[in-house]
Amino acid sequence: MGKHGFLWSISCILIFILALVRFGEGVDILIFADGVSIHRSLLDGSQHHILPLNHIQKAKFVEFDPQSKQIYWSDVQTREIWRTDMCGEEQQRVYTVNATAYTYFISLALDYDARKIYWTNTGYDTIERLNFDGSGHVEIVSEQIGSPKDLEIDIDNGFLYWLDGGTRPKIERCKLDGSGRTLIFDLRDQYPSALALDVEGQTLFWNDGNDQSVWLGNTDGTGKRQLASSTVHSFPNMIGISVLDGYLYWESLVNKRIERMAKSGSPSEVEIVVKGVKDVVEVKAVKVDSSDIQCAPGAPTNIRVNDVTNTSVILTWTAGYNWGTSQRFRIDLNTSLGWRPVVSSILSSEQQQDYSRKVTDLDPNRDYQIRIKACNSAKGCNKDKFDEVLAFKTKGYPDVLLNPSLHKVANTTATLRYRLINIKQAELSSLVVLGRIHNSDWSLFTNFSSTMTDAGDIFVTVSMLKPRQKYDFLVRPCNAYGCNPRDPELLSITTLGYPDLPTGIRVVKVSNSSAEVEFSAESMNIQQDVIINILNEADLSSIEVLLTLSSTEGTQRAEIRSLQPKTEYSVTLKVCNIFGCNPKQTTPLTFVTEGVPEKPEMFKVTNKTSDSVTLTWRVTSGSMHRLHLAENNGNWSLLYSNTVGEGLQDFTYRGLEEEGVYSFRLSVCNVYGCNSQSVLTLTLSGHDVDSGGGDRGAGFLTGQQLLIIIIVGVVVGVFILIVCLILIIKCAVRNKLTKDDYMHVRGRKPAHV
Repeated sequence: MGKHGFLWSISCILIFILALVRFGEGVDILIFADGVSIHRSLLDGSQHHILPLNHIQKAKFVEFDPQSKQIYWSDVQTREIWRTDMCGEEQQRVYTVNATAYTYFISLALDYDARKIYWTNTGYDTIERLNFDGSGHVEIVSEQIGSPKDLEIDIDNGFLYWLDGGTRPKIERCKLDGSGRTLIFDLRDQYPSALALDVEGQTLFWNDGNDQSVWLGNTDGTGKRQLASSTVHSFPNMIGISVLDGYLYWESLVNKRIERMAKSGSPSEVEIVVKGVKDVVEVKAVKVDSSDIQCAPGAPTNIRVNDVTNTSVILTWTAGYNWGTSQRFRIDLNTSLGWRPVVSSILSSEQQQDYSRKVTDLDPNRDYQIRIKACNSAKGCNKDKFDEVLAFKTKGYPDVLLNPSLHKVANTTATLRYRLINIKQAELSSLVVLGRIHNSDWSLFTNFSSTMTDAGDIFVTVSMLKPRQKYDFLVRPCNAYGCNPRDPELLSITTLGYPDLPTGIRVVKVSNSSAEVEFSAESMNIQQDVIINILNEADLSSIEVLLTLSSTEGTQRAEIRSLQPKTEYSVTLKVCNIFGCNPKQTTPLTFVTEGVPEKPEMFKVTNKTSDSVTLTWRVTSGSMHRLHLAENNGNWSLLYSNTVGEGLQDFTYRGLEEEGVYSFRLSVCNVYGCNSQSVLTLTLSGHDVDSGGGDRGAGFLTGQQLLIIIIVGVVVGVFILIVCLILIIKCAVRNKLTKDDYMHVRGRKPAHV
């Protein structure tokens, strides 16, 4: 190391040592309250600062804890005890008195070794105590005390002094637990309002409001004398007197200032320390280290984010309290990587309160948090808890569209709905719409229009689509900085058109003249018309029924009327809506209407005696059977009625006579009517029986059997006649040929034929 390097090292060490010495040197300060604020200054009134505190309504009495370097005060309005550090950054509520209308603070005293707080309560005329943490509240003096106004504590000797300003003013003391109470000075001829203790000199100082003088005396009750009369200075009613080194300090309510004078000898003048302080109510002169009154600057306020672009932002702010020192500002950004400084040093000016700075080199379309720190060379930067942190997002392409949904759809158009967040920062200028028929290739759609609401809802109407076609869509937002490359959630839609054919078709509740057709139609949110065609398979006539469906949920039914009984029909369905009709129709479904029953397959006599006859018939389905009798062509009378199932049925009639005509009519009935076509007639003449119709058994022929015999006989007769004619014609032809042949042989014509 060279000579110059050695000298440079020695110089640095000396400067560092001097800095340490200066950093730890003592300094005397004043701490005082004005009702709404807590102040501190040097003894000469310089470096006068108001601590940045909150929640103060009426602060009056102050104390200082030299161990924790904290200021205590009582708020007589809220009846609370508070404390803070020398910079006003760590404000805490210590205790809230269980207050009544009679509770009133007058003075505080601190035992910082035992961590106790003492105060006087002039509402109840008591002296009370609690711990620094707010616990352990007790009354230590409560009897024979008039109006305790001021407390002074001698920690080294364990005594508590107070001024009783009641009807018989006096100065008393007790031990710190309230025992050993002793009268020090009887001040019945004076009007004192403030008391101070010089622990080092074991001297008490007080004022007399009667003659506006200041007095002193020893703590053992001796040496009482006047220190300064009104000829030196007018000493009105004082509230707080403080002793430091060789001076007494007090507040002057009349002159709104803090004054001092020498505490010994015969002082001849009073000095003004701090002027222009409104409502000063108590002052404390204390000794601290110079480092105790060095504070970081107050955090900047009124921070605003302006003119955000895709890569920059302009910040404005107001400087906080600088404690009379120069400060600089640092701008920090918080991203996913944490806080980092982007502007490291902006010097402040004594004449400037409002500042502005542009931050550049930001990333587009990115979320940021920003804060501004105020720093000085003594304490660094303000604490983080006082920072105003603002969030902003740089511009760029808009955010991806959210919540895609189908707003409405038709056969060739569809309106898509999206939500755009951060609408005020998006500056949306255009959209890119990509579409495709489902699962095919993507293409750029240009046939669309869009609108956006103030709330950020975007409606995109796409046209020239194909009916009844499924499409997929992706919509990307764009602005002057570009289009968002990320795809939103895929939105699939199906355009409308003519409906699908109904399904689940069946015919229910068939009667002789009507039927109900049941089916399920396609679920759509528009009206549909279902055309039902009923074709008569016999004469090919048809009936059409139009059914209009406003709702297609569930099973639909339509009633078809004016049908013919016992007739086969086929039913088909077509469906239409505002977009057209489905060109196809459903597969025909056949059904047969109901009617009267068919006549029985068999109805005949199966047994006969001289006076009875047994009739038998066969039915194919359950119905009502009724058997009537008409004798000798008379009126019909009911013989038998029954509801039976399928199979053979029989009935025996007893009461035949030897001669007579007996007609039996069998009627088969249902809800639609009766079939009475089956009639069987018996003609009795002696022992001969002639059947006039019906089926016969045991020698009897039914009318159907006789008809068959007649038809067969006619057919046979016609056949025989035709054969005879054919034979006659053949014989005639043969006779003619024979005669001609003969004449040819003979060579001449016959004379006659």
